[in-house]
Amino acid sequence: MEKEIEPKLIREIGEYLDIGSRRFVIPEYQRAYSWGTEQCEMLFSDVSNFGNGGVASDEYFFENVIVDCSGEDQLQLIDGQQRTT
Repeated sequence: MEKEIEPKLIREIGEYLDIGSRRFVIPEYQRAYSWGTEQCEMLFSDVSNFGNGGVASDEYFFENVIVDCSGEDQLQLIDGQQRTT
């Protein structure tokens, strides 16, 4: 059965992470988490540097994240699980 995708632009990372009582889950068919300390530090540094030097009107592109929101108590991360985790 096909699902219709409804893209949504989220302008604040806090809005993306505000999931209420639901939780993020990674479907079993996704590859295993593979980021190491270097990749995590690079993302954190990149976001931190942007936040400290950016202008209020500037935007930081976190890349596309695809989440299946059809579950009542969970959000399945289809793409973007490395960055979200």
